[in-house]
Amino acid sequence: GLLRVVGDDGVDIDVGDPRARALLTLLLVRHHEPQTTERIVEALWDGAGPPEAATLLLGDIGHLRDALGADRVRTAGGAHHIVVREGELDAEVFEASCTAHDAAALEAGLGRWRGPALADAGNASWAVAEAARLDGLRRGAMSRRLRQLLEAGDASGAAAAGADAVTRFPFDEALWSGYVEALRRCGRDDDARRAELELSRLFGGETGDEVQADLPRGTVTFLLTDIVGSTRLWELVPAVMPGALALHDRLIEDAVTRWGGRVLKSRGEGDSTFSV
Repeated sequence: GLLRVVGDDGVDIDVGDPRARALLTLLLVRHHEPQTTERIVEALWDGAGPPEAATLLLGDIGHLRDALGADRVRTAGGAHHIVVREGELDAEVFEASCTAHDAAALEAGLGRWRGPALADAGNASWAVAEAARLDGLRRGAMSRRLRQLLEAGDASGAAAAGADAVTRFPFDEALWSGYVEALRRCGRDDDARRAELELSRLFGGETGDEVQADLPRGTVTFLLTDIVGSTRLWELVPAVMPGALALHDRLIEDAVTRWGGRVLKSRGEGDSTFSV
């Protein structure tokens, strides 16, 4: 989710404007390796930084040092490094929980998620692969947690976990299968049927052969869209966003179908779409 820094006293620390937050996010992701000024400028400005980018960066480094302390934000030999203690970084706690055999640890790790991975980095090139990797781990962890609950006989807990999982990853067939199984074990047959209908609706109620037959042929273009800053907008204007999102989806579908394409995923992670 959005970056949150909490001091030793439990009080949130203001780390500055969006650029400073993106800088801190980058340093945290790469905290095992000091980052040169040139490398950070290249990442933060996607290779198109202004002439004064290095000066701006050094100012942001100074601001972070003032906010977090000189013992946390260090510069040596033209490279910058942030000190992270064990258990402080949500992403690392979550990742460690993915390999733990303890179900409680896995649940606690999943509890560290507060929204899309690396939200403060936006669509920056340096963050895309890492965010996708974390999302993949999250999907696997949710699937594993769902199976753990089913195997433990906790059908009610599995149904709750399944509902959350298919909301976040609606095009994962294994998650839907586990969710429907949990609902049936709970005796919630009507809910299970509704879940199956929802899955059918998401895929257009078509079989795999029908979907494949209707796809464009030859040289095709893949289109992935997302709404910049949507995480913050959902927090600031939650009453407005559903209507705005519906308008966005109509515009995307109209544009894609006008050129002979097809929207395959009308709702992926967050507010993303996928078309061909």
